[in-house]
Amino acid sequence: MYRIVFFGCGFLATWLIPPVLKLALNRMKRISVILIDYEKIEEANLENSLFIYPFAGQYKTTNVMRLLKQAFPNVSITPITMKITRENIRRVPSFDLGICTFDNFESRKIVNDYCVKKVTDLLHVGVGDVNSVAVAWKEYFDKIFKKEPELRVCERIDMIKSGLLAASLTLRALEEYFDKNEKNSYMVTGYKIIRIE
Repeated sequence: MYRIVFFGCGFLATWLIPPVLKLALNRMKRISVILIDYEKIEEANLENSLFIYPFAGQYKTTNVMRLLKQAFPNVSITPITMKITRENIRRVPSFDLGICTFDNFESRKIVNDYCVKKVTDLLHVGVGDVNSVAVAWKEYFDKIFKKEPELRVCERIDMIKSGLLAASLTLRALEEYFDKNEKNSYMVTGYKIIRIE
């Protein structure tokens, strides 16, 4: 069983998780998924994500699980509603691949440091603004996130384009990872895609 943890279940994750699961199922056949986030869905989240109005006020992890269970009934999906800290990250069950979409630097850094220590693969996916995307393996964390970046809290409908672009580049990075055992990272600034070396 191949185990994937998604750190963050907000705007970006709602666009990213379904195609990633399709790809992983195609390559691995049997997967299990853990969803980690501590926030509730706000009405501002409804405009640009796959969440719908009745979900407002409920936990993101639970609702992403509900959406995924409809599309992937044979995949084990476990929601964990908690704020990641240096102390409690050890409670996360072991996994083969982590994908981090947290929009705050501190949580992203905690997850990165944990995966470096555990020698576990981790892919960061983030958006800065419309047409500004980073898809980077943990080995490139310090190069991409030299200081606390200006990650956006994505509440505008025009951020959907960035979410779809991030999902596409994530699939590209994961195809190279699964098929060629390569860890390629990418950035988009404006409309230019740059491979990070």
